[in-house]
Parts: sequence; C-alpha cells; structure tokens
Amino acid sequence: MSFTGLGLGEYRAHTTAQHVVHGVVIGYRLTLRRAPLVETTHSELDATLPPGRIRVAAGEHELIICSMAWDGRWDELDGHVRGWILEHVDLRGVPLTSTRRRDPLWRAAWRDANPWA
Repeated sequence: MSFTGLGLGEYRAHTTAQHVVHGVVIGYRLTLRRAPLVETTHSELDATLPPGRIRVAAGEHELIICSMAWDGRWDELDGHVRGWILEHVDLRGVPLTSTRRRDPLWRAAWRDANPWA
C-alpha cells in the first residue's frame, strides 16, 4: 500500500487516469483562448475526494472519475471527459489560440460550435 492509500495496481491506474484527464484539459487550454474555465484535481491534492478519484469541474458542474473503473480503457476515458466538458461549456464565440499546438479534436469541437468562422 502506498502513501495514497492505493495498492500498486490502483496507483498505476490512478496516475494513468490523471495523465489522460490532464491531457484532455491541457489540449482544451492550448486550443481555446478565453474559454470557460475547466479545472481538475485529484485525491492526493483534495482530501474531500476518496482515494483514486479525479474531479473535473466546469462552472457549477463536476465529474468525479474513479480511476480503477477506467483501467485499461484510456481512449474511452479521453472521449468521456471530452464529451462531458462539451456538455458543460459553451464554445460559441470563443477564439482559438494563436499557438501551433492546438488539439485537433478541440479544434473540431470549436468548428462545430462556430460554423460561421
């Protein structure tokens, strides 16, 4: 058992889930300028979360992810988090960033929300 209260397999799943979730949110931030705020935290940083959990928050809405439930299904988790964010933010009128590091899936979501652009 590690200091996080998780066994080795659970810890591995939790750290991998964190990488997936943070990757989605970082892509969102690199692609969309002045977009609605999306924040993440996990059980090692927030004592209100049970061990092995990740919180994604957009406005007053939050998604709690149990890392072990997604073990080995990382592509599905990526899609689940993206879908949840899209349900809880409005990308209409949000400008794209000027960076070259735009996430292609967030750019496509932006294009769907801004068909006139």
